[in-house]
Amino acid sequence: MARKQDIKTLSVEVTATAENIGDRIPEQMSRYITFLKYANRDDGANEITVQARVGTTDKQLDMQPLGGKQTLAFPDKPDINNPIMKVVGSGASTMIRTFCSAVSGIVLTMTYYDE
Repeated sequence: MARKQDIKTLSVEVTATAENIGDRIPEQMSRYITFLKYANRDDGANEITVQARVGTTDKQLDMQPLGGKQTLAFPDKPDINNPIMKVVGSGASTMIRTFCSAVSGIVLTMTYYDE
C-alpha cells in the first residue's frame, strides 16, 4: 500500500484530445492530489479541463481559463498534509484525464499519492 512518502510528480503536455495521465487508481484506494500547475506556453488564450474517469463516466475536477503565457499553480507549493483533491478508485478503471481547448500548449504538472 502506498503511503505519503510515495509522492509522485508527473508533467505532461496537454492536447485537445482527452488523454489519461498517470497510472490507474487502484481499487479501494484514493488518489490525493496535492499540487496542480498549468503553464500555457502559447501566446493565445487556452482552457484546461481535468477529469476523473470511472469506467466510461467523466467527473470534472477542475477547469481553468489561461491567458497567453500564463501560469497558474495551486497551492503555491505541494503540501502532502493538505490535498486539494481526492479521487476514489473503484471496481471500474479509474483514471485522471485532461484536455485543453487549443490544439496544445499547456503543460500540466501534478503531484499526488495513493493511499
